[in-house]
Amino acid sequence: MSTKSKILQSGLLVFSLVLGMKALAAVRDLILAYKFGQGALTDAYFIAFHIPHTLMYVMGITLLRGMSSSIFSESIAKKQYDNLSVIFSTIFNAAFIVTAVISIICVWQMPAIIRLLPFTFQEASFEMIVLMGRILFPLIITLGLSDYLGATLNAFRNFFLPGFSMIAANICMILSLIYFADKLSILSLAYGTAAGFILACAIQFVFIVRSKIHYKFNSFNLNLPPVRSFLRKSMPLLLVTGFGQITMLIGYIIALNIEEGMVSALSYAGKINDISLSLFVLPLLTVLLPEFARDKAANNIDALKSHIRFGAEVIASIIVLWAAFLIVFHREIIMVYLQRGEFSASDAYLTGKILLIYMIGLCFLAGNLFLKFIYLGMQKTEALTIIGVITYTINILLLFVLSKIYGVYGLAWAASITAFIYCLLLLITFKTKYIQFSLLRHGRNLMKIIGAGIIIFLLFNLARSVVITDTETTTVITALKLMLIGIFGGIIYMGMLHFFRIFLFDEIFTGIKRYIHGQN
Repeated sequence: MSTKSKILQSGLLVFSLVLGMKALAAVRDLILAYKFGQGALTDAYFIAFHIPHTLMYVMGITLLRGMSSSIFSESIAKKQYDNLSVIFSTIFNAAFIVTAVISIICVWQMPAIIRLLPFTFQEASFEMIVLMGRILFPLIITLGLSDYLGATLNAFRNFFLPGFSMIAANICMILSLIYFADKLSILSLAYGTAAGFILACAIQFVFIVRSKIHYKFNSFNLNLPPVRSFLRKSMPLLLVTGFGQITMLIGYIIALNIEEGMVSALSYAGKINDISLSLFVLPLLTVLLPEFARDKAANNIDALKSHIRFGAEVIASIIVLWAAFLIVFHREIIMVYLQRGEFSASDAYLTGKILLIYMIGLCFLAGNLFLKFIYLGMQKTEALTIIGVITYTINILLLFVLSKIYGVYGLAWAASITAFIYCLLLLITFKTKYIQFSLLRHGRNLMKIIGAGIIIFLLFNLARSVVITDTETTTVITALKLMLIGIFGGIIYMGMLHFFRIFLFDEIFTGIKRYIHGQN
């Protein structure tokens, strides 16, 4: 089997797992919206979740995923297995000790931490955020280390277990909401979230200690050259990842001061944005990152260019179709997804408008993610840091300026404009500093894909009148209409790509057949 077929087959495996995980996450959000709507309680949960999540980025815990996958893949390519267990154990032990100490301190001082943030809320909301923050703060340990364990498994081309463990985490959250929401209110989701990520981390750790990597409890040698290299290359990214999460938190703070429920509206729309990237971009990038690192380690520039071009065309061909669909049917999708129970029609309208703005920047956001993975695979972290700091500084300015003009919609516009600027700077830097390429020659297929996307966008607009709902139209009927239009639109889109002599979907279908029949 060719390298591209293997990449597609592994990508389809990751896609299947992510699809299962996101389907469960959608069920979780549906139950959450049904039981609690869009108000003070859901705002409190999203804020309480985002505080430890932001600190995890500020501390650089999330760097463990990208950098460890890249460095371990390079070590495997060079067949440097001797110290691999020691390197893994050293980084794991150091991350565990640091995150555990920080988590204990923050749980103890949670009221003081919340008061440092310029939130505006009632005393009851303050107490709820403090309580949920204390429940969720151990996520710094479990979620960060779970990412590290997953990246380690990816380096060995094991893509199943990380996805399976996250499916188990989402099942925990759903069961907690179903069985304990009436007794514990929104706290049921906080407890379920904490328990789910502990389970995900435990599943991966148990598997790793029984594999080729042997965990060493007493390993703490930070002077090993690979460990020093990991720390040296990770530290620049610490600044930019922390900065990025802080800007998101600033957006939530501004939204909370605009009106009650605005944080939840941004979060619900943002989740669909996240689902789009997780389903259609991250599966392939998860598989490509080790390949980028191996190509760089072997100094095989031709193979690196081939993998980059292949990945860009596959991702673009999928994300352009999906973005066109969501831009046209943004309101109907939110209505089908969330409008029931306490989630009203006015909530759906607001969230749908925010989703529309997010979707305008979705292609640029996918481009950002793709280019970031290339930079990580090549271990060019300094350039990634400089570009990130510049972009997030612009983002903060846009958040304040546009929110004054357009309210909560200005916050969504700031995200989409920032995505465009970030993508442009990453592309220009990559082209001028690392690998020379011609946009006319190497980007010809991408231009054809964008052209096909514009045509299908116009066709979706023509079909929108069929889906526009009234008070008598049921959610099921609307969902069926959306599904049929999406299927027929996808078929027409694939036909256009085939007409333009872009045969990526042929390769994808071949990969699907091999995946179903278990061919290696």
